[in-house]
Amino acid sequence: HRDLHSFPTRRSSDLADRLLEVMRQPFELEGATMPLIVNTSIGIAMGDRASPGDLLRDADVALYRAKAAGKNRYEIFHAEMQTDIQNRIELEFDLRSALEGDQFHLVYQPIYNLDDLSMVGVEALLRWDHPTRGIVGPDTFIPILEQTGQIKEVGRWVLGQACQQMADWHARGDTLDISVNVSGRQLDDDSIVEHIS
Repeated sequence: HRDLHSFPTRRSSDLADRLLEVMRQPFELEGATMPLIVNTSIGIAMGDRASPGDLLRDADVALYRAKAAGKNRYEIFHAEMQTDIQNRIELEFDLRSALEGDQFHLVYQPIYNLDDLSMVGVEALLRWDHPTRGIVGPDTFIPILEQTGQIKEVGRWVLGQACQQMADWHARGDTLDISVNVSGRQLDDDSIVEHIS
């Protein structure tokens, strides 16, 4: 009985694997100077639903999860995904107003010299003070900022705040350096040099 129940899942997984393998191959387009490579994400939903639209909705939820997990992969829908996706959508929506709403702040983690345990600097870490959820850790919201492209605007704000804090400390006579994590998406734009300056 268990083998029969898992048969559709195995067949769907095998088909998804074959599709991903085919789509990984570069496409040769007439007139193009180099082959085209595409990313493929697959969402799978199986079983009975009240309507075909419900089945497509669940497949779309699985597709969303596949894209969020790094693309070039498939995900099979299960009920917990609906809650996870809804939570992510709500966070994504709330992040749109977080910067304007002054909901971000930086904390500074000490960096020590291991030879004599003297503090040589600090690392700036971003935190989100969500109006209803409280403090949200970066592992939850940074990937969303990356995927939506908001990381550029927020990253610029982080640089500004960290540089202002370092200037304030230096004005007091403290010579601590501040390390700031920078997104690869920020490095795509040459204006990051001006931002830091």
